[in-house]
Amino acid sequence: MLSFKLNCLYSFIGNALFSFGLWLNVSVIAKLASVEAVGDYALANAIISPLFGLFSLNIRAAVATDVRGQFEYREYFATRIVTSFFCVIVVGFIAFFLERSYEIWATMIFLTMAKFAESFCDIRSALSLKLNNMKPVAISLGLRGIVGVLSLALGLLVSESLPIGLACLATSWIAIYYFYDRQIAKTQLAQQEMAPEYSSVKKIIWLCFPLGVLLLINLSINNIPRYFVSSWLDQKALGYFAATTYFIFLGSIFINAVALPLHQSFSKCYDNDIQRFKLMLVQGVGVALLLGVCGVLISVYFGEFILTLAYTKEYAEYSYLLTWSMVASVALYCSVMMGTAITATRKFKSQMLVNLPVPVVTLLFLFAMQGSFTLVTAAQAILVAYCTKLVVQTGLIAYLVFEKENNLVRKLLP
Repeated sequence: MLSFKLNCLYSFIGNALFSFGLWLNVSVIAKLASVEAVGDYALANAIISPLFGLFSLNIRAAVATDVRGQFEYREYFATRIVTSFFCVIVVGFIAFFLERSYEIWATMIFLTMAKFAESFCDIRSALSLKLNNMKPVAISLGLRGIVGVLSLALGLLVSESLPIGLACLATSWIAIYYFYDRQIAKTQLAQQEMAPEYSSVKKIIWLCFPLGVLLLINLSINNIPRYFVSSWLDQKALGYFAATTYFIFLGSIFINAVALPLHQSFSKCYDNDIQRFKLMLVQGVGVALLLGVCGVLISVYFGEFILTLAYTKEYAEYSYLLTWSMVASVALYCSVMMGTAITATRKFKSQMLVNLPVPVVTLLFLFAMQGSFTLVTAAQAILVAYCTKLVVQTGLIAYLVFEKENNLVRKLLP
């Protein structure tokens, strides 16, 4: 078991390499392909990522916060097997009936292969997270970030085809799972415990379904505007929009690096020390707020330079979208910390219900702006969504803390 500081360091390094690699994927496509290819990649991601988020059930968080041993790891793993295969079937069904070009269809197929491999890396990393050992997680994330982008770049250089590049990326992620994540998990579990156990799958799906819906909502916040840009404008506009707004996630690596090891600490404090729980939450939100403000200032003064360096010079004229994205990131980063604390309480159904208005508000805003829809409107929709999410999360966490403190008072009364 590693110390908290060392776990945070490994978490930061791993998430930094992986997130940087995902962003480099967009940069490589922009430099070696075309703006339209960036749009195709963004649209495929917008369709596939929310579905994998839903069917993942965010089981990794459930494993990390299961401090009372409600289910065994092999039961969580068996659930991931079932849901991942079902998700592939759903994506295949959508791709079959999607009236798009061959490039979009092929891009979706190979991106699905990559996401499928990622889903199994994710559930293997949940075991390390539960054991308070972030080192294997960091190595897996780093390998996928670095090797993935190199594979994509090689595929694009050889074929000049986005689907071929993504096929190379998917192959590398599958290999990393098979030769690293799978082997690490075997060293952490007895051999007999690796066998799938399906008796509790239904219970876990019922328990974690709200987490899957919540992850679907979180991923939809950025992807809903992409659907409208693709439909109401064109793929080229989507390419510019996706490339500039992707910088939101580069900052989130710092928050996720701190938040990931906090799942178990939040969970234990919520059970045993509610005052410590509140202090940790205030400190976490403070760090998130500071990071978000720094991102806004950097985008204002260095936006054009950053976009030129990251992509090509033609992206620099969209620096105003980068600024709007960084403003939205302030709410996003605070929301990540709030969401980590709420997940630690294991009030999964309540967390799902209070977040349901978020996509509704986003859609209402976009339809209200249909007559004057621009790329700025799409970026503003992201801001509206994250602000709505932060408000409902604040209300829920306040209620949960109030309820916990009242229960403690009742126990102390004669």
